[in-house]
Amino acid sequence: MKNRITFLLALTFGTCFLTETAFAVPSHICQSQERVAVELDDLPEKVKNTMNAKSYTGWTITEAFLITNEDNSQYYELVVRKTDEQTRIKVDKDGNVLN
Repeated sequence: MKNRITFLLALTFGTCFLTETAFAVPSHICQSQERVAVELDDLPEKVKNTMNAKSYTGWTITEAFLITNEDNSQYYELVVRKTDEQTRIKVDKDGNVLN
């Protein structure tokens, strides 16, 4: 149980922990990211148009963040909602869905 809690904390806070039981968090989780809130009106048109695609009919963007990775690559994380459902979609600046 202690290992699970440590792992969840590492995922939540983006910090790498190493417990006394040699439980290590995978290295891809340790990458540093900068997360900046973006006003919906400031999203690039190609990103906004992604939500107009047939597979996203009825979904609405409620929040948006620009994520900058350690290697300076960037993508937008969109929090989207449809009735009682909510999910996050990763989209690059050209409107390509990454997840």
